[in-house]
Amino acid sequence: MQRLEPTIYRSVVNTSIQIENLQISSYTSIQIDNLQISNYTSIQIDNLQINNYTSIQIDNLQISSYTSIQIDNLQISSYTSIQIDNLQINNYTSIQIGNLQISGYTSIQIDKLQISNYTSIQIDNLQISGYTSIQIDNLQISSYTSIQIDNLPILVNTSIQIDNLQISGYTSIQIDKLQISNYTSIQIDNLQINSYTSIQIDNLQISSYTSIQIDNLPILVNTSIQIDNLQISNYTSIQIDNLQINSYTSIQIDNLQINNLQISGYTSIQIDNLQISNYTSIQIDNLQISGYTSIQIDNLQISNYTSIQIDNLQISNYTSIQIDNLQISGYTSIQIDNLQINNYTSIQIDNLQIIINTSIQIDNLQISGYTSIQIDNLQISNYTSIQIDNLQISGYTSIQIDNLQISNYTSIQIDNLQISNYTSIQIDNLQISGYTSIQIDNLQINNYTSIQIDNLQITQQSIRKPGNINLHFREIKHYTEKHNINAYNMATIGERFIFLNVLWIVFVAGFSWTFIQNIKCPRLCKCYTNHTVICTGHHRQLYYIPPLPLNTTSLLFNQNSLRNLGEDVFKNLSHLHLTRLVLRRDNIHSVDRRAFESLPFLQGLDLSENIALRSIKLKNVFYGLRNNDLRELYLDKMNVFNLHADHFKYLNKTRLKLISLDDNHLKIFFGFGLSLFTELREVSLGNNMITTVNLNRTFYQLETLVLKKNKLSSVPEFCESYEHKKSFVPNLQTLDISSNFLKAVKGGQFRVECLPKLKRLVLSNNAIKTLGSNLISHLPCLLYLSIENLHDHLTVIDLAINSTTLRHLTLANNFNFFMDNIDSQLFWHSPNLEVLDMTNINFAVTDGTKEKIFNLFKPLKNLKTLLLNRTSLSVFPSRLFSAMSSLTRLSLQNCKFSQTNMSVFTTARLKTLILDDNLISTINATSLPPYVDKIGLQNNPFLCNCDLVWFRDWIAQNSHRLLGWPKGYICKVPKEWERQPLSRFNLDYSHCHPPNPYVIAPIGVGIGVLIIMSVTVILYRKRWHLKYYLYLLRAQRRGYESLGGEDFLYDVFVAYNSKDRMWIISEMIPRLEIKENMRLCLHERDFEAGKLIVDNITDNIHKSRKILIVLSNNFVQSHWCRFEIMLAQSLNVERDAVIIVVLEEILTKNMTKSLHLLLTTTTYIEWINEDSSKKLFWDRLVLAFR
Repeated sequence: MQRLEPTIYRSVVNTSIQIENLQISSYTSIQIDNLQISNYTSIQIDNLQINNYTSIQIDNLQISSYTSIQIDNLQISSYTSIQIDNLQINNYTSIQIGNLQISGYTSIQIDKLQISNYTSIQIDNLQISGYTSIQIDNLQISSYTSIQIDNLPILVNTSIQIDNLQISGYTSIQIDKLQISNYTSIQIDNLQINSYTSIQIDNLQISSYTSIQIDNLPILVNTSIQIDNLQISNYTSIQIDNLQINSYTSIQIDNLQINNLQISGYTSIQIDNLQISNYTSIQIDNLQISGYTSIQIDNLQISNYTSIQIDNLQISNYTSIQIDNLQISGYTSIQIDNLQINNYTSIQIDNLQIIINTSIQIDNLQISGYTSIQIDNLQISNYTSIQIDNLQISGYTSIQIDNLQISNYTSIQIDNLQISNYTSIQIDNLQISGYTSIQIDNLQINNYTSIQIDNLQITQQSIRKPGNINLHFREIKHYTEKHNINAYNMATIGERFIFLNVLWIVFVAGFSWTFIQNIKCPRLCKCYTNHTVICTGHHRQLYYIPPLPLNTTSLLFNQNSLRNLGEDVFKNLSHLHLTRLVLRRDNIHSVDRRAFESLPFLQGLDLSENIALRSIKLKNVFYGLRNNDLRELYLDKMNVFNLHADHFKYLNKTRLKLISLDDNHLKIFFGFGLSLFTELREVSLGNNMITTVNLNRTFYQLETLVLKKNKLSSVPEFCESYEHKKSFVPNLQTLDISSNFLKAVKGGQFRVECLPKLKRLVLSNNAIKTLGSNLISHLPCLLYLSIENLHDHLTVIDLAINSTTLRHLTLANNFNFFMDNIDSQLFWHSPNLEVLDMTNINFAVTDGTKEKIFNLFKPLKNLKTLLLNRTSLSVFPSRLFSAMSSLTRLSLQNCKFSQTNMSVFTTARLKTLILDDNLISTINATSLPPYVDKIGLQNNPFLCNCDLVWFRDWIAQNSHRLLGWPKGYICKVPKEWERQPLSRFNLDYSHCHPPNPYVIAPIGVGIGVLIIMSVTVILYRKRWHLKYYLYLLRAQRRGYESLGGEDFLYDVFVAYNSKDRMWIISEMIPRLEIKENMRLCLHERDFEAGKLIVDNITDNIHKSRKILIVLSNNFVQSHWCRFEIMLAQSLNVERDAVIIVVLEEILTKNMTKSLHLLLTTTTYIEWINEDSSKKLFWDRLVLAFR
């Protein structure tokens, strides 16, 4: 046997390897270690044949980014062993394998396979023959990866085992025509499917004697799994353990056949620990369970906000279904249509709990004879709705329900209930709580039927509405014989039931019309005069639509909690002429197919942001609108992954004008998805993940197409073919493909044959580097073009903007206009432009800038509006605006423009001038253009001095002409006005206008006369003070005559304030006059009446040997007391006669300069009102007098 020695091989970047007709003979061993395939490498292998008994081992294979590997016609013969360890496939890699055949008795083992982001793997025509073993361990598929496998047949006795499979977010896996043959074993352990993953399996056939086991399968958030045409043959075992389906997951199984007409029974299905998490949607169509089949589901938990829909479920004879510990959480919707349970079938449900706000609807339920249904411990919680329509229970059927509890606020409705012969129904321990509604219409109980209800408890506030009860005579007879009631009494009971029913109908009809006429605006809503009602943002507080005023035509019912739209959800609106209904973000999980039938006038419907609905339920949603004249439909942000015409088949009679599918997960847009709408005028598909647009249909009325915020890398094709040039959109007027992945737009991509009536084209926010010549010259009706925010190094080819019809151009980009590859004659071939936006363009200022600017704008003689914001363009040629005679609006925001440059506008005929965020500090009479009606000057650094007074006065008369006034008009300098609003700026007239010298002289004379008159009055009123000052002057010049000790009339002259007399009387007089025998002079007692106060004070001070000043705050505040202090100070200099007693602390505000001087130059004694301190005080005072 030949052996190739291990090698270390590394492919170089940008290498091409092509191998054709490679044959590896039998008994050959190939071992490749540490193989690295570098970036941008292309490997192509054609007609590779690996013969019998060959061993291939590849270790540590790394395939780098941007690599392409293509293998065609690969044949792996019998008894071949292939082992690949540590295979890493890096980002942006493409692997394509065509016509792969793996023969019998082959072993393939792959360990640690990692497929990185943005990788594409395609395998076509893969055939795995019998007795083949394939084992894959630790397979990790990273984000944004696409795997497609077509025509995969797995033949007899093949074993496939996959361990630790992790599929990351944003991954797409598609498997078509998967056939698993007899005696095949497939085992998948620890499979994790992460967020935002799409898995689609079409035409899956699982043959007889096949075993499929999946353990520990968690399906994470926002995952979509779709299985179409699944056929499971007889003697097949499928076991799924620990299945967890997380939030926002969509699982759709169509055309599932288990043991169909071609395959016999004996199939066992067992599902353990199945958890369905929040916001999950499960739809199963055409499910047939054949006879002799056993289905067992244990520990099934259905969490909040989950929608389960099962259509056309048929359970054949001799089938056993057992469900244990079923918990249905709040806000869950379960809908089962056309359920048929055939003969000899056993259904047992134990411990069923239906939690708050759950909706269960079962339509067309048929239970055949010889069937046993047993439900134990059924609990129906608050706010739950259960509706069963067309229930038929055939003969010889036994139904037993034990411990049924129906809680508050629950609605149960059963329509058209027929119980056939020989049927036994037994309900034990039935408890119906308050505020519960039970309605049974058209009840027919046939012969020999037994109905027994034990221990029935109906709590207060329960409502029971009688229905159309039809009791057959044989049933009456049977009932009579059993309960010993005669026929007459039973007939009377029946008549009473009928009378009550008619009375109920009459009462409800009359009351309803009176109620409708007097309906006011609901408490949680707002009603407007334009017949619009808004009920928004109440979440769980508002879970139903209340009655509305009779004139209501538009209802906005957003951000509430409708949850499940039953058939009668709009019963409060049925009498209205409602034309517009908005149900955005209402947590809707299911919609009865007849829900919208009660709104025949509806023209606009918005179901956006109800993510639980998705596209898989849209078909039934629109059934009730099949006869409406619907015009507008909004389905934004609903996790729609694909768009099919079947979704809208019930809307084929409507005249839909607008459909919006923004913020979804569409990847491909095919025109046939909307082909039913022949009058469609507007389609919005913004913010999806669309990479391909394939119209393939002619939309004759379409006028607006929005494809912004997608992943388009090229401009879509709008013609049938380049040769035929037949337009798919002959009347399209608006096309928005902004915010995509476009990098270059060549001339001629927009042709008149494809877009003959296009008026508005938006290409903004793309990384476009080149705008080709004659980009828009072939669009004869184009009026508006937006090419803003393109690549920073944009190249505009000559004649790119070549259109005589173009009126509005948005060219707001961040590049240097005169330095980059931009033609200065760019606008010469667009002479009819009226609006031009060049925001953010940098005009490099050089010596020839003014001349270049003049040549650039000179051809635009019809331009009316020019936006040059943030362009740093602060200089203009003087003759520019005279050449642009039609220009009436100019915006130069944030251009470093100053008031020195405003003279350029004197020749302009501008009506509106916007100069916000510039460097303008002052405005005078010559600054403003003569014809301007509106001017904007916000956020400029205004110098608030005398130069700005004119502008302030102008504002007072013309504030209506100032855009944005007063916000944004702030003083910058000087400091005293910094950050003050200009509306408060105000300077006195004298501050800015000095006085006239010819006015000063008369004013001075007048002031002099006024002063003389004032002095004369003051001298007269203060004449006695002058006398005192003269007395002091004379005394200082002559001196005082010394008097002997016996010549003093008083020992002490006491200077005090009258408010302190209580201290004088109670404390001083008893101590000094009585005990010490001193003679005190007190002004209240000893002053001579009729004599001037100043003379009394002066004479008595000179007659006293000592002067005692009793100092207090009252004393300091008195004018005469201060006069006594001044006189005492003058005498104290001569004979040291002043003694000061501080009666209390002198406040700072009362401290004068003279008093402060007196206290600092004279020793004083403080009075303290305490017994221990009083003796010391008087001893010191007496000693001072001696």
